[in-house]
This record gives sequence, C-alpha cells and structure tokens, in this order.
Amino acid sequence: MVKIKGSTEFTESQLSEDREERRENLLGWEELAAGVAHELKNPLAAMRGFLQLLAERLAGDEMNSYYIEVVLHELARLEHLVEDFLCLGRSTSVRLEPRDLSEVIREVAAMASVQAERQGVEIALTIEKCPLVWADRYLIKQVLWNLISNALAAMPTGGKLTLSLAPAGPGWVKVTCRDTGEGIPPAVLPHIFEPYFTTKEEGTGLGLAISQRIVALHGGRLEVDTAPGLGTTFSVWLPVKRTN
Repeated sequence: MVKIKGSTEFTESQLSEDREERRENLLGWEELAAGVAHELKNPLAAMRGFLQLLAERLAGDEMNSYYIEVVLHELARLEHLVEDFLCLGRSTSVRLEPRDLSEVIREVAAMASVQAERQGVEIALTIEKCPLVWADRYLIKQVLWNLISNALAAMPTGGKLTLSLAPAGPGWVKVTCRDTGEGIPPAVLPHIFEPYFTTKEEGTGLGLAISQRIVALHGGRLEVDTAPGLGTTFSVWLPVKRTN
C-alpha cells in the first residue's frame, strides 16, 4: 500500500505552517484563473454558438459536418478547462460556515447516480453521525465531485464506489471516496496533485490540484491510499466547528 501524507495527527503549529506554505506556493493561481476565464469564456461560447448554427446549415454534408463535430468537441474540452480555472479562482475566497457534510455527500452521490448506473457501478453510502465542520458548501461539493468523477473513470466496466463519513479523532471529520478500480500506478502516484498532469484523454489535469488547494484552504488534508489491482481511496480530513 502507498500512502501520501499518511499521518493523521497534526499539531496546530504544523497545520499553520502547512497552510501558509500552501498559500505562498499557490499565490499566483487566482490571478491566472481569473485572467484565463475572462479572456476565454465568452469567445469560446460565441464560437460554439456559430459552429452549431453552421452545422445546421450544412446538414447533409457529411464531410464538413464531421469537421465541425471535431471542432465542437475540442471547444467543449476548452470550456471545461475554463470552468476548472473559474473554480480555482473561486476557491481563493472561502466562505466558511457550519455544515453538515452528510447532506453534501448525499447530494453529490445523487448527482453521480445516473452515470454510475450507466457504467454498472454501485454507489454505497456509509454515514456516521458527525459534528458540524467549518466548510464552504460549494467548494467542498466541488472536491467530492472531482473525487467521484475520478472514481467512476477508474471503473469504466463496473465496480463499487463507497462514500463514507465518520469522526476521525478529536477535532476532525473524515470523508472517504473508495473505488474498486485498478489502482494508481506507482509511476503516476507522485504526480497526481500536480497541475495539468493527467492520464485521461479528456482530462485537464486540474481536478485533484484544485481539490487539494480547496481542502488546504479549509485547514484540512487530502490523502490517497492505493495499490495495483486493489482500488484507490481518497480521504478528506476537515476540522470540526469549534464550540467556544
């Protein structure tokens, strides 16, 4: 088994130093995200609209229709990349409120149910009673969606996806996303949180990088356990809401 950042007990000093280091390392990301999103989103939408109109006018022209379909497909990829940048930019502004993570998990699981059914993937929920956490609902939802999307991609011909929520010692709550796929290859594992690194043909390589950033901004940790042939488990550690 391979585990990244395997320790689950952190002092306040360690957490503070780690958060500050992450913020400094990723300082320019929000500017990049905002710039790319504003410069590209509207022109891409305009191009897609005109191409769709052109496709209607060229209905019956098999060759040109094929070319337009290819361009529309690539535009969709670019629009997905822009959306990732938008999420990255939004993640710099975290609105922490007391949240019940069980509600967020059930909502995201419901969103993924249609795709899971198509692939023959069973979604199982294991939810224990937990204290509230300080969280931005939108951003944590984005993290869980990224993890579920990766899990489904790892099981294209069926399997089981288990989402769990449980207390994790004093001051912590842990959410896990476990799949029964082939696991992450050892050569790939050290790079999975690097921006733009992806093994998917349709991937942008930003999902896990953004997720790690969001979790860090919440004062938490994102960990991964994996082994070839035994699947992968991502764990999100979040601090609970303090009562004082």
